Amino acid sequence: MIVLMASDETTSSQTTRVFAEIREDILTGKIAPEAPLRIAALANRLGASTSVVREALIRLSERNLVSATLNQGFRVAGLSAEELQDLTELRVDLEVKALRESIEKGDRLWEANAVAAHYLMVRETSDAAERGWDVTREYREAHSDFHDALISACERPRLLRLVRSLREEGEVYYRLNADLEWEPEADARADHQKLLDFSLARKPDEAAEVLAEHLRSTARAWMKGDARRTAAG
Repeated sequence: MIVLMASDETTSSQTTRVFAEIREDILTGKIAPEAPLRIAALANRLGASTSVVREALIRLSERNLVSATLNQGFRVAGLSAEELQDLTELRVDLEVKALRESIEKGDRLWEANAVAAHYLMVRETSDAAERGWDVTREYREAHSDFHDALISACERPRLLRLVRSLREEGEVYYRLNADLEWEPEADARADHQKLLDFSLARKPDEAAEVLAEHLRSTARAWMKGDARRTAAG
């Protein structure tokens, strides 16, 4: 058994806090893609030691939210249509597998959790729409919780960790979709309802088809918006 001293526990909790704060700044676009992450400046702003900030940035680089370059330090990961396409196809492959297994093995508690998660997501979606699609942490968490609920009966922990990690990478792209008029949202709401209905009806083929198109259509919306931004200069 490993026994942590009080100082080790404090350092660990500080690293967790700093990791969470920087992660949130990246996911919400407060820190822009490819922006340099100065360890000393972050330590001063977040009230932490430079070693704690460095450890948090290393953890974020393991999530592919931050890149580290020899002699150049850390910076927020960049965005590109090619990377998003690759990320999306990998998400389709893995999340569809997890969903199929979850539909096969899910029990009534799994069904109840999926219904409850969908209800909460719908409520947060309505609130976000009233704010003009000002996407909050609560909305992002509710959306992620719904997708997690659908795959939660999958009994492959490593697969679930990979799915969640890839979804988090995708969030950076979609959070920066604020200027895209959010065209696919109506379709996204319909997709979520279909996903729930097909999953509860134990129709894995139909659910898999909806999920795959849901992921791909959201990626296409970002790429369309990126092309408009590039054309506008």
